[in-house]
Amino acid sequence: MKVSHLHSNLSASRRTHDLRHTCLTLLLDERTPPHVVQQIAGHAALYATMTIYAHASTGQRRAALDQLGDHLAATTRHTFDDSTTVT
Repeated sequence: MKVSHLHSNLSASRRTHDLRHTCLTLLLDERTPPHVVQQIAGHAALYATMTIYAHASTGQRRAALDQLGDHLAATTRHTFDDSTTVT
C-alpha cells in the first residue's frame, strides 16, 4: 500500500470521527436528553457520552454564572429584607 493512499484513508477516517463528535456535541448543546445521545452514539455507559461529548461552551458557562449571580443576589436581598426591623 502506498503511503499516500494510507494517509488519505486515515484522513477520511479522522474526518468521519470529527463529524461524529460534532453531531453528538450539537445534540447535547440542543438539550437532547443525554440518554438519547448515548443510544445514538452506541455507548454502553452514559458516563462515556457525557465525558467525551458534553462540553460547556463559553455562552453556557456565562449563563450558568449569571444564573448563580441572580440567585445569590435574590437570596441576599431576601435575607436583608427579612432582618430589617421597622420602628
